[in-house]
Amino acid sequence: MNKYAQHSKAAAVANETRERIQQATYGCARKRAYRNRTVALEVAAKCRDQRGVALRAYACPFCGRWHLTKKGAKA
Repeated sequence: MNKYAQHSKAAAVANETRERIQQATYGCARKRAYRNRTVALEVAAKCRDQRGVALRAYACPFCGRWHLTKKGAKA
């Protein structure tokens, strides 16, 4: 592989990595984040009791806080 092909491949990998980080950061920034699992579960229980919406808490690998989702939640 010549030096131009190597540079092109490295640039493509860097662009893909940058895009993934931007998508994750943007997605995380739009969600409510809770400081710990207990608080997130309390909010999920309140949503279930008041609105009948089943939610589950998950630890975010990007921000280190907790978010809620409907995916995989048990009613």
